[in-house]
Amino acid sequence: MTFDVTLEEQNTAFDVDFCETTIISDTKNPLEHVRAVSFASTAFPEGYELELNMPVVESLASILVNATGIKKLTLKGNTSGKALDFNNAFASKTLEVIDATDFVLLPKTADNVFCGAKSLREIKGVIDLHNCTSAVNAFNFCYALEDFELLPNSIAYQFTINAPSNLSEKTVQSIIDALMNVGGTLDLHSDVVARLTEYQILEITNKNWVVRGVMSVESE
Repeated sequence: MTFDVTLEEQNTAFDVDFCETTIISDTKNPLEHVRAVSFASTAFPEGYELELNMPVVESLASILVNATGIKKLTLKGNTSGKALDFNNAFASKTLEVIDATDFVLLPKTADNVFCGAKSLREIKGVIDLHNCTSAVNAFNFCYALEDFELLPNSIAYQFTINAPSNLSEKTVQSIIDALMNVGGTLDLHSDVVARLTEYQILEITNKNWVVRGVMSVESE
């Protein structure tokens, strides 16, 4: 089934069944005026790479929740740094890479942002958490995650990322740099804590934080 979609200013959201729907638009960017889009539970072709350019986007909530087949998501458009709804945004078990080099990752809340992305290895671009008051389950089940960058001095609440055991040294340092000098608890995978240098531990304690090593049991 194929049908035409006119994406005008009044359009605020649309859902796409990838297997049955083709979006046709006479504009260069069919998502130019779209404020929200969902590919929830979409069965993409295996290894699919999706690029979305949404300059006026307001929400990415559940955009890929339970989507399969997708390997890479490239985001473009939110260059003004608007705070967005990211709840359950990237909960796809097949997603490996998020490229937000040309997109400001500024969640209104960090709860559940990457939760469930068990194949996610790399997040390109800076994640700005200063607007958030919590990060509950933000990285739950992200067992494969190795590389991402946080904005320095942007975390002022308990922060848990105990699923991935192979975080790169650059990523670990980025987490430490993101801790604000307000005190709190940092939960990391026990293997990551074991690799912390004396200087890194000193950095954490000088910011009045406590770091704990927690083993995460992988779930299906």
